[in-house]
Order: sequence, then C-alpha cells, then structure tokens
Amino acid sequence: MVRLPFNISLGLSKKKKAPVLYFLGNSFLPHQLLKFLALMRWVKIVHQNHESIIVELYGKRIKLLYNFFFIFVDEWKTWEKYYLPPFSLHGKTVLDVGAGCGETTFFYILYGAKKIIAIERDVKALRCLEENVKENNWNVEIIPEPFKIEHLNLPHDFMKMDIEGSEAVLLNLQINKPCIVEVHSHELMLKFQEKSFKKIYSHKKEHYVMLFMPDN
Repeated sequence: MVRLPFNISLGLSKKKKAPVLYFLGNSFLPHQLLKFLALMRWVKIVHQNHESIIVELYGKRIKLLYNFFFIFVDEWKTWEKYYLPPFSLHGKTVLDVGAGCGETTFFYILYGAKKIIAIERDVKALRCLEENVKENNWNVEIIPEPFKIEHLNLPHDFMKMDIEGSEAVLLNLQINKPCIVEVHSHELMLKFQEKSFKKIYSHKKEHYVMLFMPDN
C-alpha cells in the first residue's frame, strides 16, 4: 500500500483487487473520494482513533463512529433539503427514531428544535450519543432500546425515522403526527404511498424518503 498526503492510501480493493484509494478505513474510486472530500469542506477532523472520530462544525464537536461519520458527511445536504418539515421547528420537540450517534439530533437542534427524544439501540452508537449530549449540553431524552409502537405516544411535534427496514410497523398504525420516514424497499414505498405518505426523494437504490402530513 502506498501512502499519499492527507492520510489517503493507495491500495487494492478487497473483493476485486482493483486499485482504490483508502481514507479513514473506507475504500473509494478516485472520483468518489474527490466528491467526498468536497463534501467534507465544512467539517474539521479534531481527533480520531481505530473506532471513532471527533469532528467540529458550526462551533460544536461531536463524536461519531466511522460508519456514521461517512453517512453524516454524505447525507447532510440531503437532510437540509428533505429531512425538514414544511414548518419551523423552533420550540418544537422532535422524535428521532434511529438517532445513531446523534447526527440527526444535532441537525434538528441546529434548526431550532427545543427538545429531541432520541431512540437508539446500538450500544456503541449510544455511547457516542451520550457523550455528545453531555459535551454540548443538548436537551435530549435518550431511550436506549429498539423502537416500540408506544414510543409514538411520547409528546412530540415531528418524527424522523430511519431504522433500516423496521419502518414497516407504521403501516399497521394510524399516524397522526408529521413525520419523515426512510423506506428501504420499493415494495414498502408503494405501501407507504397507499397510507398517504408522499415520496419526496430517492437517493439510493431501494432507499426512499417519505413525508407524511396529517390533514388537520
């Protein structure tokens, strides 16, 4: 493996043994890495180890596991366009289902949310989330468990859900609050449309962002 500037290494892909560039443990084709580095211009890396990375943006520091970090950088601009409801979040409570390390929690706080109820079951991600809440003095209630139907009864004004396929549970419920839901198959997307969810974005194959707004 050849070491290049900026902690970028030249090596071979694990499967196809083709030349790739490695950055923070992930492999990229050259054009993919250039695109990712362009997205990273607004993020400052403060510290990193074998498992996590601390970044600084908008004057705040947050700790992320590496897989969450790549999603965070890659999807932030998408969140700005499609993860916000068609009303102001100032003074509102957001139910963040699938909160990860707190990346969308941070996003909604930046956009004025008064409180976040963060639901996450991954133990490693929870450790980062807890550190980020303490470090930044966020008003966040952490629920360290898988999503349950009764969580919908928690007082909130808006919900974001990204739980990798488990969102199908919503299809059997009467939803009465505005929400953004990531749906992870075309079949599920069609079923959500039947439940009055609107497809507003598709940024990966079999990966859809759906918006629901109640009539009243």
